[in-house]
Amino acid sequence: MTMTGPIPDPPIAGKDVAIGRLCDYYLDAALTAASRLARRGVQVAHSPLSGRPDLTTRQQATAWTDAECANLLAITDYCASNQRFQHAISIPAAIAEPLLVGCHWEQAVTMHQAALTVTRLTGDRQAEAKALSNLGAAQRMTGRYGESAANQRAYACA
Repeated sequence: MTMTGPIPDPPIAGKDVAIGRLCDYYLDAALTAASRLARRGVQVAHSPLSGRPDLTTRQQATAWTDAECANLLAITDYCASNQRFQHAISIPAAIAEPLLVGCHWEQAVTMHQAALTVTRLTGDRQAEAKALSNLGAAQRMTGRYGESAANQRAYACA
């Protein structure tokens, strides 16, 4: 059987479940990558999902972050724009260090700015402080020292 024309969208409920699984996948993989790339032996605790990529080494975590950077940015933007606020906050927070280690500084700025916007919409002050800190670190790496300093001051006051 040959299909012609566009593939029909799945029913809304099925689509929502699929998008939720995709968001969970990226959050889980980001947490795993972060645990492999964490400085000073910091461990990132999480319960891994089945079906995630093999990220048992620093090299695998770095390669995954490099390969998936655009997708992480896209899923963060999607989540922020479609009221999947927990993922819009959690994915950038989870992948913050791997993005900096991998020199994905502009993408990090964009993701942390989206997370900051969402934290302010939701009133999550703890997540806002984390987003400000992550945004300031990414801005510093891009040479935006004034913006970085302002966000670090706001973080200190949060």
